[in-house]
Amino acid sequence: MDFDNPQTIASIRDLNDQLEKARNAYYVLAAPIMTDAEYDVLEGRLRGLIKANPWLANMATALMTVGSDLTATNGLPRVKHIRPMLSIENQYKKDDVLAWALSLPKGTTFDVEPKRDGTSNENRYLNGQLKASLTRGKGDEGEDQTAQVKALQSIPQFLVHAPLLDVAPDINIRGELVMRDGELDRLNKEAAKNGTKTYASTRNLTAGTMKQKDLSVVASREILFMPWDVYSPSNDAGLPDSNFERMRLLEQAGFPKYDGIHVTNSDNLVKAIDDILALNAKSEIRADGVVIKVDSHKLRQQLGVESKFTNWMTCFKPQSASGTTYLREIIWQMGRTGKISPVAICDPVVLAGASVTRASLNNETWIATMGLTIGSKVEMLRSGDVIPQIVKVLDDTGTPIVPPTFCPECNSKLVIYTEAKSGITTRWCENDFCPGRVRDLFTFIGSRDVLEIDGLADDMSTKLVKENYARNVGELFTFQTEALAALNQLSDKYGEAGEDKFAMAMAKKGFSITILKMLRSMETAKKANWDKWIAALGIPFVGRTLGKVLAKQLQLTPDDMVNLPAKLEAAVAMKVENMGDVKGDILRKWALDPVNRGICKALFDAGVRPVSLVSQVAAGVGQPLVGVSFIITGEFDEDREELTKKLESLGAVSKSSVSKNCTHFIVGESAGKSKLAKYDELVAKGCKIEKVGKDWLVKTLSDAGLEMKGSNFAVEEA
Repeated sequence: MDFDNPQTIASIRDLNDQLEKARNAYYVLAAPIMTDAEYDVLEGRLRGLIKANPWLANMATALMTVGSDLTATNGLPRVKHIRPMLSIENQYKKDDVLAWALSLPKGTTFDVEPKRDGTSNENRYLNGQLKASLTRGKGDEGEDQTAQVKALQSIPQFLVHAPLLDVAPDINIRGELVMRDGELDRLNKEAAKNGTKTYASTRNLTAGTMKQKDLSVVASREILFMPWDVYSPSNDAGLPDSNFERMRLLEQAGFPKYDGIHVTNSDNLVKAIDDILALNAKSEIRADGVVIKVDSHKLRQQLGVESKFTNWMTCFKPQSASGTTYLREIIWQMGRTGKISPVAICDPVVLAGASVTRASLNNETWIATMGLTIGSKVEMLRSGDVIPQIVKVLDDTGTPIVPPTFCPECNSKLVIYTEAKSGITTRWCENDFCPGRVRDLFTFIGSRDVLEIDGLADDMSTKLVKENYARNVGELFTFQTEALAALNQLSDKYGEAGEDKFAMAMAKKGFSITILKMLRSMETAKKANWDKWIAALGIPFVGRTLGKVLAKQLQLTPDDMVNLPAKLEAAVAMKVENMGDVKGDILRKWALDPVNRGICKALFDAGVRPVSLVSQVAAGVGQPLVGVSFIITGEFDEDREELTKKLESLGAVSKSSVSKNCTHFIVGESAGKSKLAKYDELVAKGCKIEKVGKDWLVKTLSDAGLEMKGSNFAVEEA
C-alpha cells in the first residue's frame, strides 16, 4: 500500500481547494461559483478518495465543516452557536430517501417540508424579546446580523404566544431568510434602469442584502423568514417532542404558517414528497428540494450527527428538466454550411442534473417572435440529451438583440435569406475558404452520423485548417491520399518499423498519434453511403435527409462523384421533396461554382466512391412497406438511424417532419413535444396518420426477418 501516493494527495488537495473556494463564494461573498449539483459531485469524489485513503482525512477540511471558515468580508463579528447548524445530505433518487427512512427505528414519523433556496438564520429570544440573530456561518459559529434582522418587517421583535413564553426565558428559532421572485424582478428592473448590478437569483440577493451596513437598504427590501426549527437551550424538554407541534406553536407566535406535512408511515413518504414538489412549483418563493426530517426531538438526539451532516434528516433534490434564468449574451456561431446561428449565454441553472449556461435560439426570426432581449428572464428546458432551449420569455425587459452584419470568423459580409413559405430569416457566410466553415465541416463529417472518421475531431480539424493542410473536403482527402501513400512507402521499406517512422515524422509537424487512425478511417469512409457524402459536402440547407432524397431520385452510382455538380443542377428542375425555391437556388448556385466542381473532382481522384443505401432486408421477403411514409420521434433501444435504414430497406420512405404526407408516426420514449403537437393538429384536421410505437416496430421488422435491438425477437451479444 502506497501511503504517500503523490497523485492521490494532489487530487485530494485540488478537490478540497475547489470545495473551500465554492463554500466561501456561497456563504461569505453571496456569489456562487458552482451549482449545488456540481458541488455534490466534487464532494462525492473527495469522500471516495478519503474512504480509500482514511489516513489522509485531515487534508479534507471541506468534509469536516459547514459553510466557510473564512472571515466575513463585511467585518461582522462571529458568535458561537449553542447547537451546531449543520448541512443536509442530498439525495437525488426517491428510492435512496426511502432506504434512509427504512434504516431508522420502526415506527419513526417524519416531517416533509420545502427546501427553501435562501440563507439559514437563527434568532435568539430572551423573555420574549429578539436579542440576537446569527447566520449559519461554518456551522459552529455564525456572523452576528442582529441589526440587519431587526430592520426586517417579517421577523417578530417580540413573541406574543404565552405557552411558548411559559416554557423557558430563552427560545431560539431557526429558519430560512428568503425572497419572492416578484421582489427579485422589481429590484432587478430598478438596477437595470439605474445601470447598477443585477442579481441572478433570490438567494444571491437575499444574502447580499443581509450583508448591507446601510440598514435603510435592508428595510426597503421584502425579505421573509420561514422557520423550520425551534428549541430552548435551558429547557428544551418543556417544548413538545414533536417538531410538527413546535411549528404550530410558532404559527401562534406570529410566524408564517408551516408548509410541512406530517407523515406517520414511511409508505406515505413518496406522496408527501410529491405534494411538496407540487407546492414548490406553484410558490413564488424558490425551493430547490424537499427536506425529510425525523419528527421526534428525542430520537434526533439518539441518532446524533456526523462531522458535517445530521443523521436525522435528508434532502431530496429532483433533477428538474426546466428552470428560470436570465439571458446575458448572444454568441453568433459559425456552422459547417456557413449559416450563422445564435446561441444564448445565460446565468447557470441546473436542468436534469446538469448545470446549463447555453441554449439554442434557432434563428433571428424566432428571437423576434419570442420577444427576447439581453437581460430578459426566461424559462429554459432540457429534455433528454437534446440541446437546452428557451421556451418562454417571462420578462422582456432588457436590451434589443442586433444580428451581425459580418462573419465572426472571416469578417466577410453576410448574406441574408428569407424563406417565402416559413418567413424565417437566416444569415450566411458564403466565403468558401472561411476557416470557421471549413473547421466545423471537417468536425461534422468526422462524426458518427456522417463519415465516422476516427480522430477527425475539433483539435485535428482546427490544426488542418489553421496550418493550411486542407481548405476544403477535396483537399482533406487529397491530404489523406498523399499521407497514406507516404505511410505505405515507409512500411514497404522498413516493415513494421515504417509505421513508427511515419508517426515520428508527423509528430514533428505537430500531429498526434491519432493521425494513423484518421488516415485509415478516411479510407473506409470513401465508400460511405451517398446520403452521408452529400451532407459531407457542406451545401447550405442540405443535410442527410435531403441528401437521401437526392441520392434516390438521381439514382447515383459510385462513379458519380465527379459528375455530382451537374446532376445536382439537373435536380433543381425536378420536383424534389422538401426542396423549395430558396433551397433550389442555393443548390444550383453551389453546383455551378467552379470551386465546388473542383472539390468533387478532387474527391473522385482521391478514390471516393459512395454507394447507394444497402438493403438489409432478409432474402425472399421483398419490400412489404412500399407506400408507407414515416417519421420517428423519441428514443428506442436501437439507434433511430439504424431503424430508419431497416424500414427503408423494406420499401418505406422516411420523412423529415410530421405532415399530411406521413402514413405512420412512430413514437418512442421522450418524444419531441413539437412533433406530438403537430400530429395532434393534423389529426384534428382529419389527416389519417397512424400513431404507432415499439410494438409495431418489433412486429413489422420481425415479420420481415429483421431484428430490433432490445426486443423479444433478438438476442443481443454481450
